[in-house]
Amino acid sequence: MLSLQTCNAECRDYFSRSLFIVGHIEGRDYVLVPSSKLPMMVSYAAKIIQIIAGIIKELLDQGAQTVVVPGNMPIGCLPAKLDVFDLYAYDKSSYDPKTGCIERYNTLSRHHNYLLLKAVKELRVNYPQAKIIYADFYEPVLNFVRFPQRYGFISKPLVVCCGKGGKYNYSLIETCSSPNVTVCKNPSTYLNWDGLSLTEAAYRYIANSWLKGPYADPPIVDAHKN
Repeated sequence: MLSLQTCNAECRDYFSRSLFIVGHIEGRDYVLVPSSKLPMMVSYAAKIIQIIAGIIKELLDQGAQTVVVPGNMPIGCLPAKLDVFDLYAYDKSSYDPKTGCIERYNTLSRHHNYLLLKAVKELRVNYPQAKIIYADFYEPVLNFVRFPQRYGFISKPLVVCCGKGGKYNYSLIETCSSPNVTVCKNPSTYLNWDGLSLTEAAYRYIANSWLKGPYADPPIVDAHKN
């Protein structure tokens, strides 16, 4: 976009044939937020959505026709977040008994996704000619955690593949790139790679579910085909 400077007819045609993905992946805007700051993040989420919606609007005004807008994953299920949270010895009520994830962080993710989907729907009304696709990141990851063996993952889905020590095989001090950190023999059977990112196997399933459904509205292939 920077190389094009101003959007002429050729640029608009190029944009109309392109697929844009707008938004943040894996909820990095929220991952480092301490539990004590969560109430503040509710209002912060609205600002993030406003920025994302503004970028989408700008692209659509420049001729974009197909935009994928990813939601937020359940950040309370990230081993890196769980490991730090455990250090403060929060009571068991802080965790979802069905998943072992931190419920208050997942509530923030759901709040973000609610606001994002609302913004997407408003953009669809204002730009009826465009295909604005909401890509659900939350439900597929939560299903991985709830039913890991259904997707070929180990029975303890919150344990990372590349890490060292602790309940989740994760250490804030010795992360995946540190010396003496081990890597699991078969990463494709793990949900989480290094405490923050998922494995290729998990991302492959999510990508397919966005391309063909059911976790994209509408599925990317159908939207881009039409």
